Amino acid sequence: MKRVLFRYDAYEELGMGHAFRCIELIKQLKNVECIVALSKKTTLSFEQLIKNNIPFFIFDQCVELYDYVRGNSVDVVVNDILDTEKEYILKLQEMNCRVINLEDNGEGSRYADAVINELYEGETALEHVYNGKDYYCLPENMQEVSKNEYRESAENIIILFGNTDPAHLTEKSITAIADIGCLQKIKVTVVMGAGNERMAAINALVDDSRQDISVVKGGDISTILRLADLAICSQGRTMYELAHHAVPSIILAENERETLHTFAQLKNGFLNLGLGSEVSGECIAGAVTILCESSNVRKSLYDSMADLHLEKGIDRVRKIIMGD
Repeated sequence: MKRVLFRYDAYEELGMGHAFRCIELIKQLKNVECIVALSKKTTLSFEQLIKNNIPFFIFDQCVELYDYVRGNSVDVVVNDILDTEKEYILKLQEMNCRVINLEDNGEGSRYADAVINELYEGETALEHVYNGKDYYCLPENMQEVSKNEYRESAENIIILFGNTDPAHLTEKSITAIADIGCLQKIKVTVVMGAGNERMAAINALVDDSRQDISVVKGGDISTILRLADLAICSQGRTMYELAHHAVPSIILAENERETLHTFAQLKNGFLNLGLGSEVSGECIAGAVTILCESSNVRKSLYDSMADLHLEKGIDRVRKIIMGD
């Protein structure tokens, strides 16, 4: 049985996207022995690893990671730590293991055996780099879920900005829609990640709003998405889940790096407003109003998402990781 080591980072400023991606891959890798390595700066995701019975260890210096790889005959190392360095990749390859990097634009990406950048669209001159939506790893519980049915009148809007929302875009969005008249008959659900510790501030904004807003923390995101007609969200991996369910979405990037995630385009069903910290409340309110009041505009975005099929991405990524 092959042994695969996943290394990812997860902390408040970075969020949980890398953790969720690796955990999902581990769950869907069959007949493979997997273990997770976490650097000391990782402070999130322990509960998720324990819940899924995934073994892990924490290391301080990279030499400890190298020692583990060497001493345990690891066949493949999957790095989900953003940009890597050349020396790090070459050191791992000295141990006769295959090195796969996820979401990597660093110097090390040129030396890895394969790089999978699901969030970046477009051709690449490097044969070992795989870009775009065809390599998105759809969660297992969404594999058999069909597209949402289109409703002429929007009934449910969701606001979701990942596990930690470091740019506080949840609060910004709630404030922006507080007085929009067209939302008076529409249900708004705010989805808070488990790592978001600002429940009191968010509840205070909800109490001051004229809208019908409920706040949920955690839970089955697929169930929530299946009821949604419109979403306000960040420019990370959640975009693909929204596209899979065919939920037209208004995009606000959490940070500069997210603005490079070029899947968030009109042709894929997204109204991209740019870097969230620079977008005014009036702009957000205007976008929500347009999509609520113009069924034709929202239907156009819906149709763009209805044509997307993301179910096979996990199989492509699995084959790349295992070298099949």
